Amino acid sequence: MSFTDNSGKVKDQVANNVKAALAAMGIEAVGLIVNQMERGYGSPIWQSGDLQRDVDSDPQGDVVNVGNSLEYAPFVHEGTSRMAGRPYIKDAIMNGKDRLKQVAENELKKGF
Repeated sequence: MSFTDNSGKVKDQVANNVKAALAAMGIEAVGLIVNQMERGYGSPIWQSGDLQRDVDSDPQGDVVNVGNSLEYAPFVHEGTSRMAGRPYIKDAIMNGKDRLKQVAENELKKGF
């Protein structure tokens, strides 16, 4: 009987799958957020379209950052004294958490 140690290959596959899962979750989250902005509040969150076009994801290590970089995005999301907030990022992620989980599971299973 002989034993072949494939633990290195398994670790590499897991690491690659985690990176792929984070990237896929980020892409899916961007779609969920844009959809929330377009359909989630009775009327679209849209004046110029810049806020929607600015939604992006950035996988970094073991997390994926999703959001906007525009200066006024927090005011739209959280509201001001003159405008109610429309927490499009939080709502999209919470409403889409099952979908994001499925995307991650699909990527993590690849190669096994």
